[in-house]
Amino acid sequence: MAGLGRKEMKKRRGSKMIKQDKRIALYIPLDMFNLGVAVFRSETKRLAVLQKQGCVDLERQNDSALASAHMDYTSDGAIRLSMVIKPGATRSTWAHECSHIADFAMEYLGIPPGVESTEVRAYLVGHLFWHLDNSEVPL
Repeated sequence: MAGLGRKEMKKRRGSKMIKQDKRIALYIPLDMFNLGVAVFRSETKRLAVLQKQGCVDLERQNDSALASAHMDYTSDGAIRLSMVIKPGATRSTWAHECSHIADFAMEYLGIPPGVESTEVRAYLVGHLFWHLDNSEVPL
């Protein structure tokens, strides 16, 4: 199943990140961990959505960066994983950002880094990249 576009988001339940917000370009479910990743086309959209979701201590990323990955928290401690993928970002950059999101998810879940957990990380990176690469939303 490819990542969820805007129309599919309204059908999806379980994550507070999905609010049918048109600023979210793509939502990548990580159902096995009860997590998900919102993908945005700009840092401005990411900040607006996360502020509305109640995230605190948000930092604006470098405007010249073509992509970025983020782990933020709401004021009540709920995690929000997100990526900004701007037009012009290469597939190599997508993979790079997917690796950051995998690390964030593993840290949040308490999965220790190391040789014992490389398969979990590898599958997470592959899952995230597959959704980006097979999205109906142009990235």
